[in-house]
Amino acid sequence: MCPDPHGRRLISAGKIGRPSGLRGALNFFPYGNTRIISRPPVTVWVGRNSEAVREERMVQVQERSSKWMIRLEGVEDRDAAEGYKNLSVFVPEEDLPDREDGEYYFYQLRGMRVLSETGGVLGNVCEVYDLPTTQALEIDVVHRGKILVPFRDEWVCSVSLESATIVVDAAKLKELF
Repeated sequence: MCPDPHGRRLISAGKIGRPSGLRGALNFFPYGNTRIISRPPVTVWVGRNSEAVREERMVQVQERSSKWMIRLEGVEDRDAAEGYKNLSVFVPEEDLPDREDGEYYFYQLRGMRVLSETGGVLGNVCEVYDLPTTQALEIDVVHRGKILVPFRDEWVCSVSLESATIVVDAAKLKELF
């Protein structure tokens, strides 16, 4: 997360892949279900990291299963599109639509404490992944290292944004060690 030049908090919405075709289209891999960018034209910020972003205008979006194809204003050919490969796309936090109960943005889960059902601290969420078959939490487990846990009801008992905690089924977690 980073501030834009206007002081707003920016959230990473996904990553740009390689160019698609000859007319400046780009493959885009959204993080989770980030629908704010699916209504072009929309202003986004693009950069390698949160310290170096520039304002861009996204003028076209096409959803294609797990990846999307986007067009940025002024990017008219494959050579220009090559300069955007592997850059992240950021949107202002205030522009994100409200989530329904039980839905979360990935950035909200990063850094949360992970607890067992009895309240014991198991570790912290260091990353959230949108894998082809499921979403997964990368948890840095105390004295055990990092593991990937499916972000599914049978593994995750509850999520509390207010207390910044995730309760997991500790017995299932032991299956991963």
